[in-house]
Amino acid sequence: MDWGSAVPFSVGWWAVVQDDFTTDGVVLPRGCLVRYREYYGMKPGQPGVGVKLSAEQVGMSIAAREKDEKISYGVLDPSAFAEDGGPQITSEAHTARYYSSGCSSCFMWSEAPRPPRKRPNPSS
Repeated sequence: MDWGSAVPFSVGWWAVVQDDFTTDGVVLPRGCLVRYREYYGMKPGQPGVGVKLSAEQVGMSIAAREKDEKISYGVLDPSAFAEDGGPQITSEAHTARYYSSGCSSCFMWSEAPRPPRKRPNPSS
């Protein structure tokens, strides 16, 4: 999940191809990832403008979309783990997911790795 409120958020659902699979003349090799669903929080007709949903609302909407599915885990962008004067986005969304589905173990998120930062070299 790429978190956003004032700007659009994006939640993507991916599957791992278990065996080579041919569709429309294209071979999807074993192990490749296929994005089969997206939930994009953009105001209609306003690119770059988010729908300003709360983390709880997004979490409940994710729960509704995942009803009766087995989801192994999710990955969020680092901003969802920030603590800036309130609870983390992950905490709020997890709570909403738990209460809307009653499943405490089916909502595991992991922080997406951050790319290493290059520091300017003062000697150059």
